[in-house]
Amino acid sequence: MSEPHVPPRIAAAPISWGVCEVPGWGRVLDAATVLTEMAELGITATEYGPPGYLPEHPAALLGRHGLKGIGGFLALVMHRDREQAMATARTTVARFAEAGAEVLVLAAATGLDGYDARPPLSDAEWRTLTATAEAIGELAAARGLRIVLHPHVGTHVETEYEVERFLADTAVDLCLDTGHLLIGGADPVSLARRHRDRIGHIHLKDVRATVLERIAAGRLEYAEAVREGLYAPLGDGDIDIAALVAHMHGGGYRGWYVLEQDTALGPDDAPDTPRRDMRRSLTALTRIFTDPARRPSRGSARAEPESEMLAAGSTDLPAPLPDMPTASASDAELSDAPGGLVPEPAGALVPEMAKVVAPEVLTVGRVGVDLYPRQSGVPLAEVESFAKSLGGTATNVAVAAARLGRRSAVLTKVGPDGFGDYVRSALESFGVTARYVATAPNLLTPVVFCELTPPSDPPLLFYRAPIAPDLTLGREDVPWDLVDSVPLLWVTGTGVSAEPARSTQREILRRRAGRAHTVLDLDYRPMFWPDEATARTEIGALLDRVSVVVGNREETRIAVGSADPDTAADRLLERGARLAVVKCGADGVLIASPSERWTVPPHPVRVVCGLGAGDGFGGALIHGLLAGWEPRRLADYANAAGALVAGRLACADAMPTDAEIRDLLRHARETVAHAGTAGESR
Repeated sequence: MSEPHVPPRIAAAPISWGVCEVPGWGRVLDAATVLTEMAELGITATEYGPPGYLPEHPAALLGRHGLKGIGGFLALVMHRDREQAMATARTTVARFAEAGAEVLVLAAATGLDGYDARPPLSDAEWRTLTATAEAIGELAAARGLRIVLHPHVGTHVETEYEVERFLADTAVDLCLDTGHLLIGGADPVSLARRHRDRIGHIHLKDVRATVLERIAAGRLEYAEAVREGLYAPLGDGDIDIAALVAHMHGGGYRGWYVLEQDTALGPDDAPDTPRRDMRRSLTALTRIFTDPARRPSRGSARAEPESEMLAAGSTDLPAPLPDMPTASASDAELSDAPGGLVPEPAGALVPEMAKVVAPEVLTVGRVGVDLYPRQSGVPLAEVESFAKSLGGTATNVAVAAARLGRRSAVLTKVGPDGFGDYVRSALESFGVTARYVATAPNLLTPVVFCELTPPSDPPLLFYRAPIAPDLTLGREDVPWDLVDSVPLLWVTGTGVSAEPARSTQREILRRRAGRAHTVLDLDYRPMFWPDEATARTEIGALLDRVSVVVGNREETRIAVGSADPDTAADRLLERGARLAVVKCGADGVLIASPSERWTVPPHPVRVVCGLGAGDGFGGALIHGLLAGWEPRRLADYANAAGALVAGRLACADAMPTDAEIRDLLRHARETVAHAGTAGESR
């Protein structure tokens, strides 16, 4: 049963006319010009713009232009001085409430000028940020205002992981900004599907994939990208705005749709550029709601005469399709909506856009297809059937990081065969970009057979002859811009076991120059080396060019000549590593920095297959490094991830989620606490 039609609520924002709080952003048009042009376009509501742009009491000025103020944006440092943040918020909330506003749009500012850099937060700072946001929410609610958190480039809530973490840690709803979410690595439609009930405000932007690609590659900073046309009028870019709007409005969203496309005006830009772009966006949005036959496909919007625009003085667009699904519709009804209004759950990204969202993690090296016996405890000769899984250390680590919300990519090569096709499709299914998976002609994608006897340390049978494609990586295969810019690069000892991959990986590390985070997984497999001496020489040559080294006791024996965890850690740190991680199996993990070291105990588990535990550990280590965790927490979290994988069959398919790791850690803490209480009672 459908509910009565509720017209969408459309508003504008001064940033679409180039009005921004960042010093040196561009030419700022005066308020009279901006408000006049909004009114001439038929717009009846607007956000206020940055603090100080409109008068302290803006209602009279807005009223003279037939506009209602709905609220505005406040970039606020919430992770440091909570009292100072609350004082600023209190002033803003009072001003908004007196003006009759509805919503305060918060962003978690870093404290730096602009949005081109952001320092990491500690766990304590994150807790302060979320507590402050919740306190501001309570303050606003007492004055009849809603607050929403705006995931924004260059703030402390930018990436998809940070958005999910914020939603989990607070009750504050989101401002769904299609452009900023995309740059941060999230598909806006997929996010809306997961959290539709947590979307309290929407900023509609369209994005040009060609410019986004340059941001992803590190060739453009945010402000420069805006000046070069990152944002396009709705329908001219590469986001499926129609899918997002249909999903939200059809699902019962009744908040504001704000046409808010960051613009930076240079001295030579035509003065009517913002007005022209806004008119195109309004035309496209009108068609999305009113006419499925004329709904613009991506990139198809055309300038229309203003007679085809909204009726003057009204942004209550005509009703959407009469049988457009409403909040009472089931998911099945939504997927069958007429005119293709509501897309399948894949999301809003066209292929060109999905390829260029910037990875946070690039792993380099081994890939293969693992075949696991369905019968445990018997030799290969007696195995009757196998299960296929994605494999290879570098590949598994990328998958493990992706399962924890990190934007991962793997640089490797496969053969021109069906297994190579499987590798690419499996990576994409795990959320790892396969863009950097090249093909080696005349070679076969490696296959690895596992024998689950014993399960804790299964023997492997590698088919990588005459040479594995991943060991033929050449300079021409490397995305050098990404190597230079990616926040975390992960390489392996196996990657220098043969040419030309050896020289390629050396050059990759030379370019990185040991800066954080450059991680070496020692990954010693004796079958890939002619002898231990060669392995020691080649792996040892990498130690001076990385910031983190991780390996087990046998691997440290090969790399630095000692299987003793403390001695090995000392030698790794002497070579220049800033963090040494020695995995000690049943004895836990030693993690050491130049000033401190800890041994973290293991998590007991019934071992099903020990093969992927180290890779699950690696993905969790990546997650913690990027989150800025202190070493002991890093090791505990990664240890738990490895334990979970050891209790499962397969590698990539077995990688745990953040919730699973946290559950295991919570259970371990409760067990320790219970044991302590029991001991006291005795």
